[in-house]
Amino acid sequence: MTGTEEEVDSPRGVDRERDAATGPWIAGRRVSGAEVLERLLLVARGLGFVVLVFFLPDVARRIAARELPGGGFAGLLQSHPDGPLAPLLTLAASVLLSGLIVTLHARLGRGADRPRPLLRPDRHWALEWGRGFLLGGGLASAAVIPLWGAGLVRIRGLSESCLVTTGGLGPLEAVGFAGAILVALALRAAQEEMGFRGPSLRDLTGGVGAPLGAFFLAASFAIIHGRNPALGRAGLLGIFLAGFALAGIVRARGDLGMACGIHFGWNAFLGLVWSMPVSGYLLSGRLLVVEPSPSSDVALWTGGDFGVEGGVTGIAVLFLFGFFAWRLPAASGRAVEGISGNRGGASADAGSPDGSPSP
Repeated sequence: MTGTEEEVDSPRGVDRERDAATGPWIAGRRVSGAEVLERLLLVARGLGFVVLVFFLPDVARRIAARELPGGGFAGLLQSHPDGPLAPLLTLAASVLLSGLIVTLHARLGRGADRPRPLLRPDRHWALEWGRGFLLGGGLASAAVIPLWGAGLVRIRGLSESCLVTTGGLGPLEAVGFAGAILVALALRAAQEEMGFRGPSLRDLTGGVGAPLGAFFLAASFAIIHGRNPALGRAGLLGIFLAGFALAGIVRARGDLGMACGIHFGWNAFLGLVWSMPVSGYLLSGRLLVVEPSPSSDVALWTGGDFGVEGGVTGIAVLFLFGFFAWRLPAASGRAVEGISGNRGGASADAGSPDGSPSP
């Protein structure tokens, strides 16, 4: 008799089979009580890592920003007269803390770093960032250019310094602020991806499947933007669609590189190149002087003061992006194993039609 046959014939093996035969249905198959418990633990751990990776460092950054000059992240985006150094350093420290926690997650159990580590300081990961940046810029362009073509947004040209600022800065100061804003956008994109598409998505996928885990995290991602200026229901929908689409990219690529690049590219092109509001913020350092047409329904298409993420064209682009992102095959070897090791069940991506494992 093989070891497997002995296990099945033993009282413990019989009990396990009976438990699986009477357990609940999850993601189209019946699971055992032990697997249900393991999935619940993964869900709890995933929710905990949202707090640890995003909220804890972000709250620490906000507290520090109250004591330091520069007006925090919002002040940096709008050229606070105290300069960008303090907000940029506090943001960088916050992102570093998030990155350390993500690295810790990979050491919590076998399979936590499959199919590959979420953060990889190597050439391939840098290339993924670059490709993602270009893709994000292309998506932003696809949302904005039709508005120009329809006359809903008008370009008044460049400023004399080719850099429009809201703080009345000189050309050199404006260039410095523009560079600081660009770095800040990259850092913030990385932190939001780590928080909502990193360990939390990998664990929730193991607990409830990739689509449901991504849905919950995308809704949470939209809610944290609730205090942004000019946010409405359309804006919430656009942010949700962006979060869900980026989760599809992480599922397909197996790490955070491309998702970080797409997030960064969307914000940078939208706010600095096309000079439109980004999630309610009109960035300093933008290149163009643009204004909406006087049409009464222009905000429906442009998203108004919130930006194209809350307009018809932006929502359409984000929806299509998500549709194609989730049609990509999951990265090979995508396993999220149970906290105590690979015992099946919670290790597989319950949301994949072919049962391929997912983060």
